[in-house]
Amino acid sequence: YVMADKSTAQVKITAGIITFHDAYNYGAVLQCVALLLFLRRCGIEASVIDYSMDAYVELRKKKPIKTFMRRLYNLLQDPISVLKTRLNEHRKQEYTRPYQNMLKIRNQSFDDFKREYLMFTEKRYHTFSELIDNPPFFDVYICGSDQIWNPRFLDFDANYFLQFAPIYKRIAYAPSFGVRRIPAIYNKELQRRIQQIPYLSIREKSGADIIKEICGVTVDVLVDPTFLVDAETWKNIASKSNVKLPEKYILTYFIGIDEYIQKALDEIERMFPNHT
Repeated sequence: YVMADKSTAQVKITAGIITFHDAYNYGAVLQCVALLLFLRRCGIEASVIDYSMDAYVELRKKKPIKTFMRRLYNLLQDPISVLKTRLNEHRKQEYTRPYQNMLKIRNQSFDDFKREYLMFTEKRYHTFSELIDNPPFFDVYICGSDQIWNPRFLDFDANYFLQFAPIYKRIAYAPSFGVRRIPAIYNKELQRRIQQIPYLSIREKSGADIIKEICGVTVDVLVDPTFLVDAETWKNIASKSNVKLPEKYILTYFIGIDEYIQKALDEIERMFPNHT
């Protein structure tokens, strides 16, 4: 809190969070909810900057040659990983095709959950330029957890490095690169962006190693925001669910579909035949 004019009134600090809140992904939404809840319990009036994950489309239109060169470079540097990602996308489309109606229901549940637990800025920012040219006002700006610094996602969007905010107000709380190495084509850009974040942390040791190697900066490794919220809070949120689970079950959740994962699940199912 900040005391104003020696009066007893307390002025709360405001904070704007930018992260991947716009995804139909459990981890992305829950880490955003957790950071928001934690900040609010600390007495900070936190809100989520309603930034569309489709904003990168404008970047590609503005700089088509740069976009093409980056994608080509990523392919040449790590073709197996790029092709594996494409294959997973194809498999996912094929696998989910029969479940489109169920997916619509699931996505609606995501939207309802976000409306209940997330506080958004009044304005929704649909493009990169909208946020750069007319950002919302906050006392501090936080780029939250999740893989917001992954060079393969959303064209390495500078807004997720808080480039739209005044430098002295920038805080990075446990963001992730999602990869163990950054392609050299991004090195200079990463150096400049990291140097312009005065309050810096990262989510994994591999991310700290990347920053140390490329930027020469030692950075703290902090926990995912989901661990900032106590178990009782999560239980209270979960208790509102109308999903009825069997007494014995095994829950699995993976990004992508791989043969070795399916084989492992089949083996687990064989070992525990009485579980759902």
